[in-house]
Amino acid sequence: MSFIGINFDQLTQNITKLLEQAATIPDRAAVRQVEGAGEEPAQANYRKQLTSTVASQLANEIDSVRKFVEANAAAFQKAAASMQETEGADSLAARQADALVQDVVAAPSASPAPGTPPAPGNTGPKKW
Repeated sequence: MSFIGINFDQLTQNITKLLEQAATIPDRAAVRQVEGAGEEPAQANYRKQLTSTVASQLANEIDSVRKFVEANAAAFQKAAASMQETEGADSLAARQADALVQDVVAAPSASPAPGTPPAPGNTGPKKW
């Protein structure tokens, strides 16, 4: 039987890094802003095209990336919390089952082993 182990401290650290990186992604307004020379007609036309097409598309994509990262970080957090709860419950159930087995093994047997003579005063099973 094989087991999969998860280092929850490392997972938490990675989630934090994801959220930090998502926070550094510029917002839509910053991405849509196109700076540069626009004194001449060709420059002005080029800036206009950049602003209306490329910058807008890039802003939409960047916003999607940020939302995707944030959503996945939240999903990782939820999954990690669920796994920790399950791990705790499973390990509690395993400890309880182990304790029960140990109690049964350690408890003296109520009936004598086969071939053992009955105790004094005990003539064997009673018939009613």
